[in-house]
Amino acid sequence: MLSPGAGVSTQPQYIVNLACLNQDCFQFEGLLTATLNASVDPCHDFKAYVTSRWLPDQSGQVSEQWRYKWHVRRDSAGPPPPCSAWQPGQLVVPGLRQQEPGERRRDAPVVQAADAQPERTVARGAAQRRGPIRSPPHLCVRWNMPLWFDVKLLPGNPIGGRKTVYIGPSVYAKFWASQYRLMHSDSAVQRYIDQYLAYFYDENARSRAGIVNYNAVFNFTKRVVFLLADVHKSPASTFFTFDSAANALGQPTDRLLSLMNGHFRPEVMFVQLDVVIGKKRGTADTARNIVASHDPTVVLSHLGWWMLQIYAPIADAKFFIQKYGSEEVADLLRPLFCETQVESSFKIFLLSSLSSLFFPQQVRQGIDELFDNVRSMTAILYEEAHLPLQAKARVVQMIRGMRINLWPSAKYQSPAELELVYTSHFTNKTTTLDHWITERWANAELIGSDAYFEDKQLPHSFAKDAVYYDSLLNTVSMSMLVAREPFYYPNGIRAVNYGGLGAAFAKSVLEGLANEPALRNVGVTEENGTSDGPSRPGGLDLGVPGFLPAFRAFQAHRLDAPSVRDLSPEELFFISYCHTQSRLLPAFDCNAVVRGAQSFASAFQCKQGSRMNP
Repeated sequence: MLSPGAGVSTQPQYIVNLACLNQDCFQFEGLLTATLNASVDPCHDFKAYVTSRWLPDQSGQVSEQWRYKWHVRRDSAGPPPPCSAWQPGQLVVPGLRQQEPGERRRDAPVVQAADAQPERTVARGAAQRRGPIRSPPHLCVRWNMPLWFDVKLLPGNPIGGRKTVYIGPSVYAKFWASQYRLMHSDSAVQRYIDQYLAYFYDENARSRAGIVNYNAVFNFTKRVVFLLADVHKSPASTFFTFDSAANALGQPTDRLLSLMNGHFRPEVMFVQLDVVIGKKRGTADTARNIVASHDPTVVLSHLGWWMLQIYAPIADAKFFIQKYGSEEVADLLRPLFCETQVESSFKIFLLSSLSSLFFPQQVRQGIDELFDNVRSMTAILYEEAHLPLQAKARVVQMIRGMRINLWPSAKYQSPAELELVYTSHFTNKTTTLDHWITERWANAELIGSDAYFEDKQLPHSFAKDAVYYDSLLNTVSMSMLVAREPFYYPNGIRAVNYGGLGAAFAKSVLEGLANEPALRNVGVTEENGTSDGPSRPGGLDLGVPGFLPAFRAFQAHRLDAPSVRDLSPEELFFISYCHTQSRLLPAFDCNAVVRGAQSFASAFQCKQGSRMNP
């Protein structure tokens, strides 16, 4: 899974340059030779010095879809691995019309299965009502399809001794908002809709499909996507009891309790005073607005439409091309989507295998030591800062007690334990679709178990944010890809590893504390959304560059740091920092971050008045 899905010969040159595809990349000395532009003065344009030989033209070639996912992946010989084709039309929900007698439709077994009654009904046998408020949590929780929101149960009783459900906006919203913004004209929208109708219905069916209804579904989906994308922008969170959450959603409390008890099946049932955390303020308002003012058939058809957009491209080249705009990019990304689906079904098994294969105990210890050193230096920065004493004490306590989600638990390194978890996943199904359905159901049976919590806390290998700090849960989630070259070299130079992996970790934590409330275990909220616990400080922006804790940690643990190619350890640190951050985000402005920093100017001996040392 750490090898690329397409050979070099099939990739456009800018992808090859961004990827870590040659042997030089796996020795930092070779990476310096292959990437640094010696014709550029680092004191004049450090970004160009580090990246101009390999970073593409950001104005025309960098796209959100592959900004990170293909940058650090090894080359493999041969053609891309196959992704078995699903039967056409199996994820589509037919709009807002009734089926005509005898009409041929390519129906949706996935949607039908997802909308079926769960084997264990809600509230110990009470029947669920069908409708828009029931379907989204069923898809999000039971089928692990975060169409509107990503909903998960936290382990134990983390907030005031109460069970806690954690809700965040869909990870798909920002991408699809960008896609819909590209459709500027009515003709572009109609062409988009017609492509779906032409594929999923024969000519006679299309004549009766009710195009205006599909326009309504398209427009509603677009509106939902924009609403959810706006929720992502909120820096604040909201705490509810189940009672106040139900009120915010415009639903009876007993109905919300029934839904959550039915989907999560906790050993002890949820009660009114248990906790719901909205990761972003506005989550509940958005959910209520989506459901309240629209016909249920529109909402349900929208769910099917968006489900089709997200999952059907995995199976069919036409939808990949439609989704990503060109056959070239579609061919590049198709293997990635296959991998993400496999990882969704077998995450613990795959990440445990990757951990054993690429990260032996000694390597893991080295990485953990680096994190400990950077975390300790981050805490010292806050101890030295001019902050209110109570806020300072709390944030320092958080940093020192921070959890890092990177390695699977030791329990799940055992083949016997993994076999117990995944026994029901292995079937004799003959189609990819049947396997996919079976695996989703098998994972749903794990909800509430220790394996469920392990799966939820492990970060996805291809997460959009490769390093992410959640101040509410006080956890840093990090993709294993970031613990490899060129971010971390197991036998490499400390300056390089601290500038790569260490700085990525520090930057994420500092940004998280600057943009999120700093206290973790606050009281639950009243019905108006205000906290009944201690007051929380706002963002704690120290006004220091994100690399600073890692740089200080490196200086404190540099030992006998060697020079490489006449570059000092300090120079190597900053080169590694700019290089790796530009892999995570090509538009990252190295110059803006290091300009005026005394540590940088001293490392490169930039004269006073130069562009990087004004």
